[in-house]
Amino acid sequence: MKSLWIKFILVAALSVAGNYLCTAQTPEELYQKGLMKEEGEGALQDAIKLYSQIADNSDADQSLRAKALLHIGLCYEKMGTEEAVKAYQRIVDNFPTQKNEVAIARERLSSLLPIAEKASVTTPELSFRKLEIPTKPGNGVLSPNGKKIAYIADNALWSVPVQGKTKPGIAGEPIRLSESLEAWDLANMGIVFATPP
Repeated sequence: MKSLWIKFILVAALSVAGNYLCTAQTPEELYQKGLMKEEGEGALQDAIKLYSQIADNSDADQSLRAKALLHIGLCYEKMGTEEAVKAYQRIVDNFPTQKNEVAIARERLSSLLPIAEKASVTTPELSFRKLEIPTKPGNGVLSPNGKKIAYIADNALWSVPVQGKTKPGIAGEPIRLSESLEAWDLANMGIVFATPP
């Protein structure tokens, strides 16, 4: 009876080992399977899992690991996530001998990093305040830096600093920028601040 149990255990162990050997896939097979998931089925998350097994396998060929990382980046990019930047940067940092993959990763990084930086820049909040100006510039235009207002009054072009010298909320002294303008000029004139090149 004891020998029967030993034979049963051996058969079970061999069966499990045989199944494991049959299902174990080489990095190349995983790569091909990942390509099918990514390009054939559009299953990007599944493809990333397969590619990650290759990229994290230190025994796999360096070229194949770099290709797997490149496809991880492409998948993340298709999904619109910032993880793509990390995958591409990992290629540049860890696989410098893989010239083709590094070149593609650098190209993708150059197009993605400005987008990521723009997304991380916070938009300044607008604030409004009442400003007392000694004249009535009904057609005034605020300068791009927010420090001056230009307007037309008494047939001339004027400028006034937003921040005066006395106290906050009171504009500075108006400065006349032009001589008397003709009626035609006044009717067709739009005030625009020139910005330096």
